[in-house]
Amino acid sequence: MKIKVRLHHIANPLYPANFERQLLISMKGKYTFTAQIEKDSETGLNIGYIPSLPGAYTQAATLDELQENLEEVASLCLKELSVNDFDKIQSAFVGTQQIMVTV
Repeated sequence: MKIKVRLHHIANPLYPANFERQLLISMKGKYTFTAQIEKDSETGLNIGYIPSLPGAYTQAATLDELQENLEEVASLCLKELSVNDFDKIQSAFVGTQQIMVTV
């Protein structure tokens, strides 16, 4: 889902002071993200992050716990986003690719 927001409406004096808050409330809903998951070789923990959502990263011992943690951190990050950033969070998953480098 792409959300387009015209910020010049927020600055318009014809709109109420709480217009931005009302707009954020109307953006509530379900969002789907693709998370990247890696295993930390030193700690053995699963590390997960959502590339399209700034600040959305976490870790856990099990994949089930990581899933719960990612859902929680995504929810928290979405609540902290400004109206201006909502149209930047959705991205399309293309794939993964392993790169081998000889040093």
